[in-house]
Amino acid sequence: MKPQISLPDNKDDERRAYRMVPVQQDPIVLFVDQHKVELQDLSTRGVAFMTSQPLQGGQHKAKFSFLLEGKDITLHCRIDIVHKSTTRYAGKLVDLDVKDEKLLSQFILQCQKDAILRQKRAIN
Repeated sequence: MKPQISLPDNKDDERRAYRMVPVQQDPIVLFVDQHKVELQDLSTRGVAFMTSQPLQGGQHKAKFSFLLEGKDITLHCRIDIVHKSTTRYAGKLVDLDVKDEKLLSQFILQCQKDAILRQKRAIN
């Protein structure tokens, strides 16, 4: 009989490694329930944003518009609000298909590369 190997639970799996805090140079806009919001944090699984529009918990329509390799990309999904405080909200992305998740991941990776290049230029 082969020995059983168990690995410790990693409760942070859903966060993944690809995460970004957008800056002004990052060409992305997020709309929640047709209202433009201020994007604070983004991954392929979740998002944090600020808005003056009060939102209830539960799911809300979302639209991401961004530029990737010179192409305008628009993704539609839902955000399931899991945390809110005054004007800041955080939620999981729902109904994002595999193709859209890949595009979002590529965009996040591109923004991370651009941030590294900006930092290198600032040092030199």
